[in-house]
Parts: sequence; structure tokens; C-alpha cells
Amino acid sequence: MLARDLQIEMGYADWRNFHNLIEKAKQILGEDCVTKTSRSVQLPKKAKRNIVDYELSERAVKFIRIISGKPTAKNVRVRNEIIIIEQLKRYYHSKNIPIVFQFKLASFRYDCKIGDKILFEFDEQHHQTKRQIIIDSKKTKYAELFGFIMLRAKIEDDVVDIIIRINDALSKMNE
Repeated sequence: MLARDLQIEMGYADWRNFHNLIEKAKQILGEDCVTKTSRSVQLPKKAKRNIVDYELSERAVKFIRIISGKPTAKNVRVRNEIIIIEQLKRYYHSKNIPIVFQFKLASFRYDCKIGDKILFEFDEQHHQTKRQIIIDSKKTKYAELFGFIMLRAKIEDDVVDIIIRINDALSKMNE
């Protein structure tokens, strides 16, 4: 499928916003899933111009649809924990990697467990209080004590950047 066709299908008016999703797909999936090409477009007065387009593999199309989710205006930045967790769930289920929400370890609950050894937490604004900083520190120590990798993100972090960090941790575990 061509990227500009997918852009129209998904309702993106601005190519730059959609192009960002393509670049993130290349980062995560690799260059072989996205091939640069061009196409001719009709301009006024019978003129034509070649524009950049991309041939997207099925995997890239599926990935872009998953990460887009379109919960906010063109998904430039998603800032709602529930929406981000839902996107993580969709992405990791598509890769057959188990994800458990509100995972309990000892007396703590973590936002989610991904795979066998990654615990993930969002640091919302209330995580800046002294009390919460102490609790978060204890949660991290418990996670490490039980052999987990503890990852944290802020609500304003981009969901694709979060996926990249999680995938990096998963890769390191499999080395």
C-alpha cells in the first residue's frame, strides 16, 4: 500500500504529521518495511509534479494503524495513560508478547508487565511529591530484587518512543 493512500484513508490532512508515523515505523520495523518511491500528481493547468511516497509492507501498514489509534488530533502526542496503555496492549498483542495490566508484585501494583521481565510505570504529576518519590523508589527496588527491568515514562512521552524503549529492553533480555 502506498503511504499517501493510507494517509487519506486514515484522515490525515497534513503529510508532515503522517510522515512522522512512517519514520517511526522505519525506526521500529526497519528500513525493509518502508520503501521510498514517487508518484505523479496532477496540478492546475494540466501540469504534473512528482512527489515522494512510500511503499509500505503489510507489517508497516498494520503498525501505523496500531500506533495511530487516532485518540487525539492526528496522534501527534498522546497524553492519556489509558490511551497509551491501550496502544501498548494492541501493539504487543499483535507481536504475541503478553502484557498484564495492574500487575501485582509484593504489596505494589505496577501499571503493566510486558513479557516475562519488564515492569512499566507512568510517572504522572503526583509522582513528583516526596511521598510518591519514596514509593516509586521502593517499587523499583522490588522490581530489581525479583529480576525485573523497571521502565518509566512520562505521560507526555510519545507512544512510539515508549515502544522503542520497551523493545530495546526486550532485545537486551534476549541477548
